[in-house]
Amino acid sequence: MSFEKIGFIGAGRIVRVILEGLNNRNFKLEKISAYDCNMEVLNNISARFPSVKITDAVEKVCNTDLIILAIHPPVVMETLEKIKSCLSDKNIILSLAPKIKISQIKEKLGGFGRIARCNPNLTSIINKGYNPICFSDELNDNERERIISLFDMIGKTAIIKEETLEVYAVISAMLPTYFWFMWDELLKLGEQFGLDDNETKNILKEVIPPALDIFLMYRMEAYNLIPARPLKDEEEKIREIIRTKITETYRNLRN
Repeated sequence: MSFEKIGFIGAGRIVRVILEGLNNRNFKLEKISAYDCNMEVLNNISARFPSVKITDAVEKVCNTDLIILAIHPPVVMETLEKIKSCLSDKNIILSLAPKIKISQIKEKLGGFGRIARCNPNLTSIINKGYNPICFSDELNDNERERIISLFDMIGKTAIIKEETLEVYAVISAMLPTYFWFMWDELLKLGEQFGLDDNETKNILKEVIPPALDIFLMYRMEAYNLIPARPLKDEEEKIREIIRTKITETYRNLRN
């Protein structure tokens, strides 16, 4: 079911996440090649994952079964133009970029339709990712299963409709950023109030997962079970910021 060769176009942060997750599962990284226009980025990948083959020519990545586009939307189209003459029926294109639809990729590649899209989650770095994937009609069941099997190594794979991929981007992929700065502040306050770092970390580890379970079970009714809410007077302001900023981000991804 595995791919014989995998090539990354782009070797930045999300590639590191995926490679870390695969490496944790003892995946043979020598199967992987990576291209990036920034040699420093490539050198960082090479230093961290010496088995990965790096190249300074984007066309060389086409000599793989699965070509993963790990680049930002503004450069997707020009990159597709560079590789379109190298593609064959053995290639599958997997784009990690939001905004650029399968139909747009297919048109740019002159009708090449063996395409999938995914929006990976940072939690894949510890093999607990929640990675939504959608496929073009041209990919058969076996080819889809091979992609799913790859991403199942770094977490769970959700098969979705393409029109919801940007929703997953803001609710799933970006979700940690909505909470991490608050958790960081709690760690600092714990230390300020007299706990050592490990004590506060243990509190977060033990309380956050079941707190989410309670919320999903009881929703806002759970608030009535807690006698003190220090942020009560600011909650509506925080909600408004969340609504405004995330809606703005989603609309930017959709347009």
